[in-house]
Amino acid sequence: MFRQVTAKEVEAAATATKIQWVENHKCGGCNMPVGWIIQLEGEAWKVYYDPNCDCVNYRSLPHEVGWQECADWINVQSKPEGRNACLTAFGLPPEPLPDQAAIEGPAV
Repeated sequence: MFRQVTAKEVEAAATATKIQWVENHKCGGCNMPVGWIIQLEGEAWKVYYDPNCDCVNYRSLPHEVGWQECADWINVQSKPEGRNACLTAFGLPPEPLPDQAAIEGPAV
């Protein structure tokens, strides 16, 4: 149904717009957002996932992930509105929402 976004597209959009944080979700316990940190290290842009929230009694360091993980997160979204929120969070343009009539088919 949707075009598959590539890791290169996500990296290019995020780094061009110099986005530094993308929320994945809010913790169900404390409502604190967890997500990706994007930063320039030397001449390379790196992306890290930060799983920490306020309801854990430990802190793990954000761990480096590849841009493919970010693309996969976008590509698994099945609802158009949710997918567009993920796309724009990384600096990609939203996709046109499908016409509801086209989804449901002709009225009987």
